[in-house]
Amino acid sequence: MPEGDHANETAWGFLGVRLPLPDDEQAAADRVTILKALGVLDPKTGEATPLLDAVKAVRLAKLDQESWQIQREKMLKNCSQCHAPRYAREQLDMGDSIMSKADRLMAEAITTVAGLYEEGLIEKPKSYPANYPFLLMFMQTNGQNWDTGFDDLSYIDQVLVEMYMKHRMRAYQAFFHVNPDYAYWYGWSEMTKDLGEIKEIARTMRATHAKN
Repeated sequence: MPEGDHANETAWGFLGVRLPLPDDEQAAADRVTILKALGVLDPKTGEATPLLDAVKAVRLAKLDQESWQIQREKMLKNCSQCHAPRYAREQLDMGDSIMSKADRLMAEAITTVAGLYEEGLIEKPKSYPANYPFLLMFMQTNGQNWDTGFDDLSYIDQVLVEMYMKHRMRAYQAFFHVNPDYAYWYGWSEMTKDLGEIKEIARTMRATHAKN
């Protein structure tokens, strides 16, 4: 840690999402889909939910441009102690690009699972705030009794949560550590496998339902 300081934050935050939305329409739509699955935006209206304040309180995400920019400039300053400033900026910009590509996969997976909720093929867990995938479910396990609905979490939901919390995390965190090999093999490629599995499970669920 720089000068032994452990009080470090990243520009993208723990969840790897931020506001304001990007100018690119597809990237903006993908991020909105992820924010809905995080429970901070209402899936139907797109309006902020009470969970947004909770995310803000524990600083899991940067929710304004200034907060993001402060951390980005700190990182550029640290990197530039050993690397050329231009090189450091290029690497971080490439990391931003990877975020958009990973979000495209993530949004497609979320939309696929959300369709199963809408069609009634997945029963909403009691703890979920909406009839929609909920990626922050991992924060509610807190050692309590398993009577909150997680005991009946569908397998496809489990794959989706792992895709976000494990494989997407590896993809973007590894790239911002300038480790493209790890980002690809343990992050990106696993995300593509997750998406393929989610689509296949969804097809099977729909086909089974049609037969019944």
